[in-house]
Amino acid sequence: MTAERSGDTCAASDASGSCPSAIVIDDSGVERLLAAAMLQKLGFHAQTASDAQAALAMVAGRRYALALCDISLPGTDGLTLLVAMRSLDVKLRCVMLSSHDDAAYKAKALQRGAAAYLIKPLRLEPLAETLRGMFPEMGGMMGNGG
Repeated sequence: MTAERSGDTCAASDASGSCPSAIVIDDSGVERLLAAAMLQKLGFHAQTASDAQAALAMVAGRRYALALCDISLPGTDGLTLLVAMRSLDVKLRCVMLSSHDDAAYKAKALQRGAAAYLIKPLRLEPLAETLRGMFPEMGGMMGNGG
């Protein structure tokens, strides 16, 4: 189990000087850090976890506005984690990530409470576009993603 608390600053902040918190769950260190960097560029305070157990501990101890979660994780898969995280915080908005552009995976994720489903490799503009729709209150803080 690895929890990585990173991203003590964010690229943009609201009038109160804070920014929404996000958690990235992915067993690939490169993917995890890349996604966290993208979120920070888009105005989020990003933290990371490498597995479901670490992610659940983090979500139980802190309120996050957003979770980016890989579907394929060691042990507990991302869809099961999605349900568990949403049971801890029904307001948590979850974006599932997968390298499989599969309609069945996408349907399962959306049925279980995911707000969106994005295909890896994660790219900044599709992520920004998705998040602008999910967080309209952030307005222009997310810029154009590029």
